[in-house]
Amino acid sequence: MSCWRLGFGQGALWNLSIKEAISKLSKAGYDIIELWMDHPSMFPYLEGKRNPSEIIRLLSESGIGCTVHAPCHDMNIAGLNPWIRRESNLLLMRSIHLAAELEAELVVIHPGRRTSPRVPDRIYIDRTIESLKEICQEAKELGIKVGLENMDSRPDQFATTPEVMLEMVNSIGLDNVGITFDAAHANTCSDPVKFLDMIVDKVIHVHISDNKGANSEIFHAPLGEGNLDLVGILRLLIIHNYDGMIVFESGAQNHEEGLKRNIEIIRRAQDIAKKSICSQL
Repeated sequence: MSCWRLGFGQGALWNLSIKEAISKLSKAGYDIIELWMDHPSMFPYLEGKRNPSEIIRLLSESGIGCTVHAPCHDMNIAGLNPWIRRESNLLLMRSIHLAAELEAELVVIHPGRRTSPRVPDRIYIDRTIESLKEICQEAKELGIKVGLENMDSRPDQFATTPEVMLEMVNSIGLDNVGITFDAAHANTCSDPVKFLDMIVDKVIHVHISDNKGANSEIFHAPLGEGNLDLVGILRLLIIHNYDGMIVFESGAQNHEEGLKRNIEIIRRAQDIAKKSICSQL
């Protein structure tokens, strides 16, 4: 049965430098840091003002690897404004190239969002597919996987159902492209276990955090502070032989305490899930 590599998202370590974040994750027993391109510390690398070899050295010294979360703030690859969309595409392309320089295995990409509720979702979906075909082809040539992330229940989000996620991935039609299943996002939209069951064959990456559903004040709360069916999600991943990474997107005010608790909770839930499966064999 599965033993996943565990990672942590840089976005939840907002006040730490790259060096500090990598050090804390390594000491806490994590295998991966998901570098977030919207983190201020990453801007100089995206702009070419700092050499990615600095990060590669830190990763090597700490014995952990990295994935990349592409930028999603102030941009929209599904947008109606052609100038904003063009710049958004260029920024994602730059993120793909930086990921290759960093020797990252995978890049997480948000599919864009609605600009206006009066415009049919068909327009946004088609624009996302058009943008990502070129970006993901470039990623394939660079040896990078792309995980398209399902979104939360906010009114400006359209990529919130299994059907939309599958349509976009299938329409892009490249073997390096799959779905980043964000369990917390799914929990705000529907039953996350049922959501995952419909897309699990296309899942290549997983984000985990907690919340209390669609009306949550915080969509990425620490594990144990919401109603996420973590055991049910892990059970499904085990049954379908998911062998990718699990990246946490929440911790605690005290970083050391939160990082440690994440691992304890996921291991405990994984044991329960395995026992549940074994009892039915």
